[in-house]
Amino acid sequence: SLLGALLYWGQDLFVITLFDKPQLRPYIVWTALAIPFWTTSLVCAGVLRARKQNKWFAFLNNPGRFALATIALIVLWAWVDSPINAIKAHFYGVAAMALIAFLICITGFKKMTLSSSWNSWIFIRESLPMMLSSTILVLLGWLDTFVLGIYETDANIGIYNVALKISLLTGFGLQAINSILAPKLAKSHSEGDMVLFKGLIRFSTRINFFSTLVIVAGILVFHRLLLSIFGEEFISGASVLIILCLGQLINAMSGSIGEIMLMTGRQIPYQNIMLVALILNIVLNFTLIPLYGILGAAVATAISIAFWNISGAVYLKSKIGVESFYNPFSKRGKDQ
Repeated sequence: SLLGALLYWGQDLFVITLFDKPQLRPYIVWTALAIPFWTTSLVCAGVLRARKQNKWFAFLNNPGRFALATIALIVLWAWVDSPINAIKAHFYGVAAMALIAFLICITGFKKMTLSSSWNSWIFIRESLPMMLSSTILVLLGWLDTFVLGIYETDANIGIYNVALKISLLTGFGLQAINSILAPKLAKSHSEGDMVLFKGLIRFSTRINFFSTLVIVAGILVFHRLLLSIFGEEFISGASVLIILCLGQLINAMSGSIGEIMLMTGRQIPYQNIMLVALILNIVLNFTLIPLYGILGAAVATAISIAFWNISGAVYLKSKIGVESFYNPFSKRGKDQ
């Protein structure tokens, strides 16, 4: 909510001072209004995940937003023809999902009070690094587009964002696995069953790698066709798409780094890794984008993804003896 308020009240700073694009004002406003509802959805999704309601967690994590936004967009287009219908539909979709998530979430509580038997300071101390790492992850997802807005034209930004969204199709397998994996990791680790714990990590990483590999291969083979769906001019983003897919492949090979570290109480080291990745991403974006445009943004994003995943894998191996990185060419990888 604080971020949404800052974005709303600081809209002049973004649309005039930084980007010099007044046409962005309505998009900034509707985005700012959607942030509190999106946050509510994510919090409720986390509660449902802890209660092992994985279907609702998976729905709220992403598909629900797009499904409800699509319905809202169809309704809006039926009533009014406006260039900002898409961002309005996104707001209405997120707001509807927040309401659904909240209603589902509270049905599982017999009684809700503001008081708690838990030590609030301990809760804040343990959860703050998780909040910061999640915030950094969101920033990493938008920073490339933000910097492109300073240096590049709207047309090039559009090409980059289409390539980025296509590359994110590779993440569906990881999201599905994480929705089930996290509670099982937390349970096996808390019970001291390291055999099961390591087995879950090896199995999930292998499944995620091969599912991602199939999607990446499909994207690389049909990249021109996929990009041309949005217009012939988007085919120029082929190199960007390939670089981003390679970054996602490294993400898949590294396994569920964030989930493993958070479920084993390593939220502070994970926060530190993500913070360094953010700084690296900022430096790379402001260095490469002025020189190479959208290609530089793709390289910066891919390197940042590779850094935090490989760093996390090295940390897990050195500190708790867990191998999360899957190497299909090694003898161990073939035997898993």
